[in-house]
Amino acid sequence: MPHIVEVRRIGTDFAAAMAQMRMWLDDKGINPAEFDHSSGGPGVTFRLVFRAERDAVDFAEAFHGSLNDGRQPQWVLAFDK
Repeated sequence: MPHIVEVRRIGTDFAAAMAQMRMWLDDKGINPAEFDHSSGGPGVTFRLVFRAERDAVDFAEAFHGSLNDGRQPQWVLAFDK
């Protein structure tokens, strides 16, 4: 089952945000099944699909993203670091 993470960024340099995510993934040796983005309004939403739930949760925690497993409504991980 795919594990989907969405990360919304407003007022952030697109290239820098993407590079930061890519570096994190590379450092962890994680290769998402999909890595896409869409823009609308003042920001951009990155959408990544992971094969392993643990990878999705770790990524969502690291980038304050939303996790949606396709079986329930989207929920936001709220972590203060």
